[in-house]
Amino acid sequence: MNSNREKNMAYTAFIYVFSLVMAIVTFFSDNALSGQGETGPAVAATVHTAIAHEQVVRDVLMAYGRITPAPGNTISITIPFECRIEKSFVTQGQQVEQGMPLVEIAPSPSSLLIMQSAENDLKAAKQQLDKVRERKHMKLATAAEMIQAQKEYNLAMLRMKNLKSMKMAEKLTINAENNGMVTRLYCRAGQIITSGSPLMDIVYGNRLEAAIGVEPHDMHWLKSGQEVMLVPVNRDMSKKTGTIRTVSHAVNSSSRLIDVFVSLPLDSNFLLNEFVRAEIVLDTRKGIVVPRSAVIPDGNGSAVCFTVEHGRACRHVVKTGWQDRDSIEIYSRSIKAGDEVVILGNYELNDNMPVRIIRKENKLSISSKTTGWHAS
Repeated sequence: MNSNREKNMAYTAFIYVFSLVMAIVTFFSDNALSGQGETGPAVAATVHTAIAHEQVVRDVLMAYGRITPAPGNTISITIPFECRIEKSFVTQGQQVEQGMPLVEIAPSPSSLLIMQSAENDLKAAKQQLDKVRERKHMKLATAAEMIQAQKEYNLAMLRMKNLKSMKMAEKLTINAENNGMVTRLYCRAGQIITSGSPLMDIVYGNRLEAAIGVEPHDMHWLKSGQEVMLVPVNRDMSKKTGTIRTVSHAVNSSSRLIDVFVSLPLDSNFLLNEFVRAEIVLDTRKGIVVPRSAVIPDGNGSAVCFTVEHGRACRHVVKTGWQDRDSIEIYSRSIKAGDEVVILGNYELNDNMPVRIIRKENKLSISSKTTGWHAS
């Protein structure tokens, strides 16, 4: 019994000693690792940087619209009597030159009947006048009867002259009076056109304008005479400069926008009803511009930009201005032109964190512009 008790006590003492030794070893190991972490070199984050630039930026209002005929330059081709369309020589949107045939017409049956009736009335009035003159010569008619017969004859003659001046009974070819463009075509071959109805609309001199739409809250920026840069939406063409003719003060019921009418130069080469994009410069100033990737969100609704100073990251809360596909304007008292801003690796940075620059870009992207805009 004593032998077993001594063995148990020896075994328990061994366990206690072993546990104590392991605890001492663990304590010194942790201290050694901790000391190495405090005194060892810190790991530097690798980043790409670019230089912040000061440049001229422009706030530009962007809007869309289409090309329409300019007011005061469009006329409607009409015929003062009912006619039938024999031939149509033009189509909608076609350019026409002075003297070019537009349409060939012939009198309708109703017009021929009116012409024949006028001829019969003139003959009857002439016969009646001759009879009254003969009776007057024979002292069988009064002066009043003579005056009435003469009046009816004059009216019949005047009506006949009027119908002949319109060439109501003849086939006619209508020609263009000046160079221009057919904006609308209302007739086709074989169609009967009533008196006074339009055959077509022509804008003479190719005078066109752009009708663009802007949001009602943007109209206070615009005024007559302001320059507008226009470019087609669906084809390549250099930008053309127009001027605002007038700004509507009523909301368009279809688009719910404010219509702005822009006068175009004669050599603008825009197509009728073509969709265009308009850019209107609202403000020009100097600002600090950086690549878009240099500005990141901080999770609290603010924008953050990191610069590199003395090998360490410096965190700046910034406000942004205009922006395009590649660049963005920033407002910050602590960032100036020439500072290095982090454009890659900035999501992993903290303030005052060591960094190592592996690539530096001295210029903004070639595709960046000195123009920013907001769409209307």
